Amino acid sequence: MIEAFPFLYHLCAGALVLIGVLILCCLVYGVRGRRFTDRVVAVNVVGTLTISAICILSFALQESYILDIALIYALLNFLAVLVLCRVVTLRAKGRLRHLKEKRDSEGGEAK
Repeated sequence: MIEAFPFLYHLCAGALVLIGVLILCCLVYGVRGRRFTDRVVAVNVVGTLTISAICILSFALQESYILDIALIYALLNFLAVLVLCRVVTLRAKGRLRHLKEKRDSEGGEAK
């Protein structure tokens, strides 16, 4: 199909370059992110863009088995986000518990 329509080759190449630039921007955002949740979102976006790049490569190379790899990578990306969200919630609960214990200990000393 790419041979019949040469503009598709250039379109795929341009899309891959754009996705590469976006991945670099997300990596910079992830490193410079102020909060842990910013980094989690950046990792999720990088994974999603990588899946998109794999799908475009599958189309450009006309190899359907590469889509299976993209599907497996999407499932792994989903599981990674679930684990990171669990870490964020446990971290927030631990922080709240720590603040509550600190408040209780300060209140107990004042009495």
